[in-house]
Amino acid sequence: MPIDLPKLRALLTTEPGLHAILLVIERTRIRQDITTLANLRKHLDRVPGGDLTQLQLLTAFRLLESCGVGTLKDPTSRQRARFFWIAVPFIVATAALHEQLEILPQHYKKPAPPLETPDPTEDPQADWPTYTLPLRDGITITLRLPADLTKREAERLGHLLLAAARS
Repeated sequence: MPIDLPKLRALLTTEPGLHAILLVIERTRIRQDITTLANLRKHLDRVPGGDLTQLQLLTAFRLLESCGVGTLKDPTSRQRARFFWIAVPFIVATAALHEQLEILPQHYKKPAPPLETPDPTEDPQADWPTYTLPLRDGITITLRLPADLTKREAERLGHLLLAAARS
């Protein structure tokens, strides 16, 4: 979804918090994909209207979301709240604040490759070696263990077997 630049520009006239955030981004030339709200707050006192409460700051970033600019993550955590931009933040801020500028395709971030989803029909343990152990007369057990089993994991299995023993 492309950024709705006309909507963003319209919001700037009614939302002073949003205007202050974009001013900070333009003046500090922020180019990183992720902006932490805690870090941005340190710069807000340098611009008019920058004395925002946490709620006003979150609201402004929700407005940026509604314009297709990015995604706000962990908004309930004051220290971990961060915004993931879909385009270069400095370019977005500059284009929003100056009517004659536009956001070009090359300013958008490249989408992340899709995560590989495992085939549900494929058995992830298919390559594990199988061990057969005669336990006592007439009882044989079979174990499938990872090929890269560590000594610590083997000790944990041993402790499990000792805990399961009744005598």
